[in-house]
Amino acid sequence: MFAVINPSVLAVAAAAGAAAPNGLINLVPLIPAIPLAGFVFTAFFGRRIGRAAFVLPLLGVTATWLLSMAVVYQALTGGFGESGAGITLYRWIPAGAFNVDVGFFVDQLTACLLIVVSTIGLLVHLYSVGYMAHDPGRWRFFAYLNLFMFSMLLLILADSFLVVFAGWELVGLSSYLLIGFWYPAPVRGALRPEGLHREPRRRRRPSRSASC
Repeated sequence: MFAVINPSVLAVAAAAGAAAPNGLINLVPLIPAIPLAGFVFTAFFGRRIGRAAFVLPLLGVTATWLLSMAVVYQALTGGFGESGAGITLYRWIPAGAFNVDVGFFVDQLTACLLIVVSTIGLLVHLYSVGYMAHDPGRWRFFAYLNLFMFSMLLLILADSFLVVFAGWELVGLSSYLLIGFWYPAPVRGALRPEGLHREPRRRRRPSRSASC
C-alpha cells in the first residue's frame, strides 16, 4: 500500500523547487525596462498615434505591476532567501580595484517599496486617462509618466549607490517635465495673479504756472 520513493528523486525535486523561485530574479530587469520602452515608443510615435497613444503606456505599467507583484510574493515568502537576491547586467565603471556594476537587487524592503511605487504608478496612469482626455498633448504626458515610473523603479531596485544616484536624477528630470507640462505663453499669462497686471504709471506734465 505504501510506495517506495527513490531518495535521489526527492533530492532532484527539492533542488528544482529551490531554484524555481530564484529564477524569477532574471525577470526583475523587465520591471523598469517595460516603462522605459513605453516612454521611448510614445515619445517618438505618440504624436502620430494621436488620442490612443495612452494605451501602450497604460498596458506597459499594468504588465509592470503584475510582474512586480510576482516578485513581491517571492521576496516576502522567502523565495529569494533572508538576505535577498540580485542580478548583474554589465560592468559600468571598470577602474582597477574600483568597479561599478549595473544590476538590480531585491529583498523584503525592496518588495515593500515595489508595492507602493508600482501600485500608485498604475493608479496615476488610470486616473490620467480621464483627467487628460481633453488635452491634445496627452501622448506627451503619458510618455513623461512612463519615464517617471522607470526612474522610480530604477531608484528602488538599484544595487549600487551610483545607479541609485542616476535613478534619483532621472526622478528629478521626470518631475520637472511633468510639472512644466503646460508651457505655452498664453497659459502662463492666464495663471498670473491679478495683482501683477498693472498698467504703467503715466508721468504728469509740469504745469505752466509752476514753470513761471
